[in-house]
Amino acid sequence: MTRNKRFEQRLENIPAAIWSKLVQIDELKGRWIAGAQLNPQVLGRLKRSVLVTSTGASTRIEGAHLSDEDVEKLVRGLSLQRFLNRDKQEVKGYYELLENVFDSWRHIGFSESVIKHFHKELLKYACKDELHRGEYKKKENTVKMVNADGKPIATLFETTPAYLTLKV
Repeated sequence: MTRNKRFEQRLENIPAAIWSKLVQIDELKGRWIAGAQLNPQVLGRLKRSVLVTSTGASTRIEGAHLSDEDVEKLVRGLSLQRFLNRDKQEVKGYYELLENVFDSWRHIGFSESVIKHFHKELLKYACKDELHRGEYKKKENTVKMVNADGKPIATLFETTPAYLTLKV
């Protein structure tokens, strides 16, 4: 019996539920390929939307208070504004880093120095983080939820303890 014949026999024994899933995957693949061929303006708007949403969500995890709408307004006039408060500083660094990775991912290697560089770029506008930009963690921290007065009301998650990070 040839290899092709055995393969065909195995295909005949696949349950209908599995075939249904395979068809759904194939349809999704087709939509994904079609989406990649979108008009450049549409892809540009989609990219911007992803960058804004990701920036807003990620910086809110760290305690920033800017909504996605605030982030969008901020990045629309990025080069014209001064970033005086920490929320805006973090948003600018995060957005720029994410945009650079989005545009250059094919050419970016993965190494310790790249990760440290990303950290440095992420925090380049954050005055408070000047001493540890691009370096391993040196002190403990937690991510807390704060009330309107800025007082902590709950711990959202515990970060990796500083003693578990590499010391250089």
